[in-house]
Amino acid sequence: MLILLFIFLQPRLSTLLFPFKRDQLLINFITTTKDAKAVNTKEFWKVREFYSPGHFVYDNKGIKNFPTSLLFLPDITNDSLFPFLIYTSPLTQSVDFLTTQKTIAPIVSKLSSENMNVIMQTDTLFLGQKDDAIFLVFLASQKDLIQTNGFLDYQTKDKELTKDKQWVSISRFDL
Repeated sequence: MLILLFIFLQPRLSTLLFPFKRDQLLINFITTTKDAKAVNTKEFWKVREFYSPGHFVYDNKGIKNFPTSLLFLPDITNDSLFPFLIYTSPLTQSVDFLTTQKTIAPIVSKLSSENMNVIMQTDTLFLGQKDDAIFLVFLASQKDLIQTNGFLDYQTKDKELTKDKQWVSISRFDL
């Protein structure tokens, strides 16, 4: 009985064994995001990991030449985006950046050229669908970054790196 409860209640295992739970997790996240017109970054982190368990690659010196094909997107790199974290799994690909930008417009303009069905778009949030994938791009405050992302050392080692920076995340969830 305990083993059955563990399988049903342990999020990572249950989403692997029961695809309907994975689908529901993403649907609930998208619905909540659309209703709030903003991303709850803690929920994003949870969905990213539980939708399709995978692994992170982190480098506080910046990930050089990361493959934009990882997200199946056009080249979105520019000097104001500093890639520091990549998440990959069988169904989810995500790249996190530090930036001084106040909007995601430069990134979204490249997405809109990809014949994407726009679900929602603001200056700091983009949700779209193309083929069998959901794309999420958001810009979050440094406060959200600190509360959500434990990879960076905000007090000492990475203090200068994160100073006056926002968090941009670009993710693809395969359906």
